[in-house]
Amino acid sequence: MNRNNLTIAAIILLVMMALPGCAEEEPGVEEPGSEDAAADNGRDASVAEMDTEIAYERENAIVNATRTAAPAVVTITTLTRYTERVYDPWSGFFDDPFFREFFGYEGPMEPQYREREIPGMGSGFIIDSEGHVLTAEHVVHDADEIEITLPDGRSFPGEIVGRDPYTDTAVVRIIDGEDLPVMTLGDSDDLQVGQWAIAIGNPFGFVVNDPQPSVTVGVVSATGRTMTSRLATGEGRIIEDLIQTDAAINPGNSGGPLVNSLGEAIGINSSILSTSGGNQGIGFAIPINTAREVAEELIAHGNVRRPYVGFYLQDITPSIAQALGLSSTEGAIVTEIEPGSPAAEVGLEPGDVVLSYNTEPITSLQDFYDEFQTSAPGDELVLKVQRDGRLYKVALVIDEQVVEVE
Repeated sequence: MNRNNLTIAAIILLVMMALPGCAEEEPGVEEPGSEDAAADNGRDASVAEMDTEIAYERENAIVNATRTAAPAVVTITTLTRYTERVYDPWSGFFDDPFFREFFGYEGPMEPQYREREIPGMGSGFIIDSEGHVLTAEHVVHDADEIEITLPDGRSFPGEIVGRDPYTDTAVVRIIDGEDLPVMTLGDSDDLQVGQWAIAIGNPFGFVVNDPQPSVTVGVVSATGRTMTSRLATGEGRIIEDLIQTDAAINPGNSGGPLVNSLGEAIGINSSILSTSGGNQGIGFAIPINTAREVAEELIAHGNVRRPYVGFYLQDITPSIAQALGLSSTEGAIVTEIEPGSPAAEVGLEPGDVVLSYNTEPITSLQDFYDEFQTSAPGDELVLKVQRDGRLYKVALVIDEQVVEVE
């Protein structure tokens, strides 16, 4: 090989060594820091896996249900005005004969009155795009002004569409509301004792200066509960078929929804059983199926039309059975007949024992109520009645009773 060829070969070798990746690495020799890099990569993968796990656990049924339902839960603030008589501690002096003679005062003292305003607060939830809001009747009872605030901070004036104190259900309407979120209504007849129950509402009102509702979680403790309470007029009422839950219901939660794990409303939070005034794990909600029927009546007519027959029943106790010479305590006994009612027109009398309702046996007063609730005005009602040891069949047409609310 001549000198020129050697020179060219040397130049080519130098160029190849200078190019990246052309130099050969010695076998078994690792770059400095490669072990630390692998460890870091392993830690990063482990942290990423843990983050994914935590994120997955956070997205549970309660979170998803709350995210679905909460936008349609509203805060209802009310203002009730009333006039009260002012007590005057000096009025007795003006009625005293000596005072009247000494000061020459004649005529009676005029009573003094003053106007008062009572604020109130509760919760509710939007049930349609027209802005109808379901809530508890006691939240808006006698309210003169209503304001409805959404979780997104928007506030609208509201008006009462109708109230039904006998089920503690009311419908109010958002005035001039637009782009309103709507709550999905579930099926309260399909509830399972032990299933998740989520109470959503605003128990703090604006104390925390935040319209976002709060959430408490429990289970459906029982169904079909009956509670006795009093209306604002002092009249007693019995609310039947309530949902019992241990989800905390506090003042301000009233009227808000009780929802299931799908974010569907299954009830209206109504009341608690408590010896302290606070939550003790026994709360009650109006079943959404009952509330839905009442709401439809209130929206369509402004009041609730109920089936009416005009007689009152009572369970038969062993002492009543013995006094009347009855062989058992089955059935329900008629205690009162209203004049001019469908029951009076067909000749029912106090002391009659109702044994069946349209062929369905009646073993107690609750059996009769369960059957009667499925009836409607205009339906025919056939009763098997026992009177003086003899059996009769009585047929009457159920009338309509309109419950007017002042």
